[in-house]
Amino acid sequence: MPRAKSLTDEELKRLLRVLTTTRYGSRNRLIVLLGHWAGMRVGEIVTLTISDVLNDDGSVKDTINLSADQTKGSSGRTVHISKRLQMEITAYIRLLRKFMAISEMSINWISRRGGSAECAGWNFSLTFHLLSSQK
Repeated sequence: MPRAKSLTDEELKRLLRVLTTTRYGSRNRLIVLLGHWAGMRVGEIVTLTISDVLNDDGSVKDTINLSADQTKGSSGRTVHISKRLQMEITAYIRLLRKFMAISEMSINWISRRGGSAECAGWNFSLTFHLLSSQK
């Protein structure tokens, strides 16, 4: 089976620049980086809860332990989070805390409906494979 094409560093930089102009740019940036840097699938990302990514003391975890319900297969998996991605998650959580208490974020910070992601009432779908054809 052929491998899916990954974004080049330049394509990722260009995508991240565009995301800064969107309504939920910070959230969208984190979604893209979780997929690109951590190799998470969109279906895994949208099922994440705050407790999946934060320790009890509020620090970002080194690994995210996904249950079988959160993954594509019939078993769970562990996703390792780089220091660079931990910094991105920390920045996003800091931004969220300006608008709500952490207890309000504990259900789902990003939710999924019908194959698309939803946050704050806004739906979107991510299509990575189309980006390389747009220059």
